[in-house]
Amino acid sequence: MEPSDCPSTGNYPIEISPLSSTELQELQEDFNTFNSDQLCPHRFDSYGFIEPDGVCARLAGIIPQGTEDLMITRAKEAVVKFGTFTNVPDTSMLVVQRHGGIGSSTERILVVFRNQIEQGLEVMHTDINVWLSANAAMHIYGGWYKEILVPECDKTSEAEARAAAIGTEITYYDIAGQPNVFIVSEENISETATRVVVPVIKGNSIELQVAWRFSVGLSSWYLFVDTTAGEVVRIDQLFVT
Repeated sequence: MEPSDCPSTGNYPIEISPLSSTELQELQEDFNTFNSDQLCPHRFDSYGFIEPDGVCARLAGIIPQGTEDLMITRAKEAVVKFGTFTNVPDTSMLVVQRHGGIGSSTERILVVFRNQIEQGLEVMHTDINVWLSANAAMHIYGGWYKEILVPECDKTSEAEARAAAIGTEITYYDIAGQPNVFIVSEENISETATRVVVPVIKGNSIELQVAWRFSVGLSSWYLFVDTTAGEVVRIDQLFVT
């Protein structure tokens, strides 16, 4: 199908608005009731994503060595048990990205799950982190999106997106806090891109846009070009200064 023939896709892109103070309060009350002191205290950001509330470490002694698989299972079960708040309905959907090792004196372990997948597309910035003690999960960070729309076809091809990205100026700060400008060129942008879903801030809302993701500057940045409008909609810095 030619880009010019692409039909519109309903309410694409899905827009997520901040919750009202009343909605946030109700969400918090629902969590507190359901949690009943199982996890450490948690709160919700303005869009309803779960995050720890303050410092809490319910340690229960040394985690036995060789129990990484058990810890991963417990982390998956915790994410799904609190699925009303993480939007993850089944443990089979959770894929481990990485986890901490268990040494002779380890009292807590971090398990990180990969980003959400929607219709075969990775949804950026949806990894979920779970901290566990020897006997239970303590903290859950992050969650998945309830609804994502993916257009039937792309109005902007990968080649057109690459051309649109070239010339983009990226401002970054060096270790001394001084601003620098990096200009995207033919030589420093990846030849190919990956089609993903990316959250884009528009005013106070989040739009979930399908985009071409390019690697720029020896994997220093991800640059995202919307597959519908053909515009650069987000740039993620991959290094720390």
